[in-house]
Amino acid sequence: MAKYSDIKGFTVQTLSTDTVASQAAGGAWASGGALNTARGRLAGAGSATTTAGLAFGGSTPPSTYKNETEEYNGTSWSEQNNLNTARDFLDGAGIQTSAMAVTGHTTPSAREKDAENYDGTSWTAITDVNVAGAGRNAAGASNTAVVVFGGYTPGSDPASLPTGQTGSTEVWNGSSWTEVNDLNSARFSGGGSGTSTNAIMATGLTSSPGAEIANV
Repeated sequence: MAKYSDIKGFTVQTLSTDTVASQAAGGAWASGGALNTARGRLAGAGSATTTAGLAFGGSTPPSTYKNETEEYNGTSWSEQNNLNTARDFLDGAGIQTSAMAVTGHTTPSAREKDAENYDGTSWTAITDVNVAGAGRNAAGASNTAVVVFGGYTPGSDPASLPTGQTGSTEVWNGSSWTEVNDLNSARFSGGGSGTSTNAIMATGLTSSPGAEIANV
């Protein structure tokens, strides 16, 4: 039988490991600077690097809602101008100099439509989303092109897994929101990323206790 090298005229390199798999498995987490204001249920935005992050909103127990905004430079966090509306269980999209904050709680039972844009210095209220909610997801490369999807509408505190999960999906074009096709599985508090035209949502919670789903 003829050798491949005889047919093609060159040899094929043989590796002991899959280089792609090795690269994917080689990442590691490292500790960074701590936020100035400790809180949970906050949102974030940032570029593909670890040197330009943004954290905003959140709450501390039992129901103290935060509007603090902090920027990360790769080493430490610095306080910036606050959100106009203090809230938690909101979500964010964009980068440090062009970010968006959407929806969330302002009281344990409230579900908000509020949307705000951040320009690297301050927040500006913009047109509300169509569907009020909390635990929603957002994706977008800047605050002029964002998609918001999923979440829950009525109900009690999310610790009790409220009813009212939604698959609602809306797209922001820089001036208005447009409702588009819903998620296939209505859910909240999943993980969303991407752009307004190429986004992904992974996992999340449905209305039944313990009903976490792994759909993507």
